[in-house]
Amino acid sequence: MIPKDPISTLMELIQIPSPTNQMGIAIWRDPFDISIQALSGKIEDISGTEIEKTSGFIMMPFPEKQKGYRILPQKKYKLPLQNNPLGKPINPHTNLDNILKPCPKTQDSTQKTYLNMSEIALQLIQEENLKKVVLAQKQKIPFPHAGLNIIPKWIRLVQKHKHAFVYLFLSHHICWMGASPELLLSLSGQRIQTHAIAGTHLLKKDKLPHWNDKEKREQDLVSKHLKKELKTFVSQLEIQGPESYPAGEVVHIRSTLKGQLKTPHELNLNKLIHALHPSPAICGLPRSTARDFIHQYEDFEREFYTGLVGWIRKEKQELSLYVNIRCAQIFSQTVHIYSGAGIVEGSQPLAEWKETQEKTKTLKSIFYPHT
Repeated sequence: MIPKDPISTLMELIQIPSPTNQMGIAIWRDPFDISIQALSGKIEDISGTEIEKTSGFIMMPFPEKQKGYRILPQKKYKLPLQNNPLGKPINPHTNLDNILKPCPKTQDSTQKTYLNMSEIALQLIQEENLKKVVLAQKQKIPFPHAGLNIIPKWIRLVQKHKHAFVYLFLSHHICWMGASPELLLSLSGQRIQTHAIAGTHLLKKDKLPHWNDKEKREQDLVSKHLKKELKTFVSQLEIQGPESYPAGEVVHIRSTLKGQLKTPHELNLNKLIHALHPSPAICGLPRSTARDFIHQYEDFEREFYTGLVGWIRKEKQELSLYVNIRCAQIFSQTVHIYSGAGIVEGSQPLAEWKETQEKTKTLKSIFYPHT
C-alpha cells in the first residue's frame, strides 16, 4: 500500500467544515520547519480587541471594524512533511467542493485605475499630507476542480517557500492560503521579534540586487516606525540589518527587530498588535490618512489581504503572527490573488504597477506551474 501524504492523513482525522457544524481547519508550516501543523475546532468571530483572549489559529482582516475568525484548538496535529507527497494519490477526504463558495461577480484591478490613484497619492505626498501609501490590486484566475486541487497546491507552496509562513485556512465562511515572508510579531516568553520589510526586486540566481535611494528610504520608514512603537513595550531593542531577503520569486530589504518585554505580566497583547499593525509596509504613513486613502481609491475590498494570520498559545505565552501577503482567496472555480506596492516620494506609478504584477508570480506559479 502506498503511504498517504500527511495532509490526507490529517483530513481523515479532523472534521471537515460545513454550514451545519461551524468547524474550521487551519494547516500551516512555520518558516524552515520540517513538519506541518494543523488544528480543527469550533470557529468564532473575533474583533481586534479579542485576539489575546484564548489560544487558537486566527485570521484578522485589514478593515479595522470588520471581524475576523479564530479556530479553537479542539484537535491538534503535528506531522513530518514528506519529501514528495505530490506523487501520492489524493485521498477522497481532500475533496472540499462542498465548502467552497461561488466566486462573487467582481472585476480585476486595471492598470489605468492603479496609475490614476498612484498619481493622486504622489500629489498628496508632494503636498506633505502623506509620506507613504501602499496601493494594492486584485487578479481573478480560473481554478477548475478547486475542491480536489487545494491540497496539492498548498503542498507545492510549502515546498517552494521554505522561508515563509505557509498556511491554509478552511471554514464554511472562507478559504484562504498564502506564503507570507513578513513576520508581524513573534512572542516567546519575554522575547519578541518583528520584521521591517519593503522594496522589491526580481530574484536573480546568485546575484543580489542593488537597492536605490528610494527603496532604502521606503524600508527605513517601516523600520523607524516599528522601532518607535516597540519602545513603549520593550527594552534592550536590537536591530539586525537591513539586508536583502529572498521571498519566492522576489527579494526585499529586511530588518529584524528584537527585544525584551518591559513588563511581561502586564502585557496588553491587543495594544501591542495594534501598535504594529497595519505597519507602513502594507498601509502607509500617517497610518490613518493612508488607510482612508486606501478605502477611498482602491477598487476592491481587501478583506483578509494585508490582515493578520497565525497562531496563539496563550498558556505558554507564545504566538506567531504574520501579515497576510502573497495570499489567495479560493472559491469553487476561481482564485483571487492580491498584491501591492508602496508609493513614496520618487515613485514611478508604472514601475509600481509592474512590481504588483511580479509579486503575483508567487501564487500564479503554484496554480499554473508551467507558465
